[in-house]
Amino acid sequence: MTLHLESSGKGPDLLLMHGWAMHSGIFSPILPHLEAHFRVHRLDLPGHGHSLDSTLPFDFDAVWQALLPRLDGPAYVLGWSLGGLFALHGGIRYPQICRALILQNASPCF
Repeated sequence: MTLHLESSGKGPDLLLMHGWAMHSGIFSPILPHLEAHFRVHRLDLPGHGHSLDSTLPFDFDAVWQALLPRLDGPAYVLGWSLGGLFALHGGIRYPQICRALILQNASPCF
């Protein structure tokens, strides 16, 4: 199984990355507001949500390598908690794809 990514809405790309032991559904309450302004991409990290059985390693580079071909261009990247670590890694390693980072309750060390 590959990495689960759902997309909806119109506008600039916004990638949402959830926290530990959660899934992309955590963003459902704010999704209608975001979709009005952004093309929202909701990711389930390996071992979480619809990516529970993913064979992709739980690794920063592996996740970003799987994401890059699925994004249309530069994206705003929001990472919450553990998702913030993945977002931060993407911003450092792939600055051409990360238009801006939004880190919610995140730190550079888990």
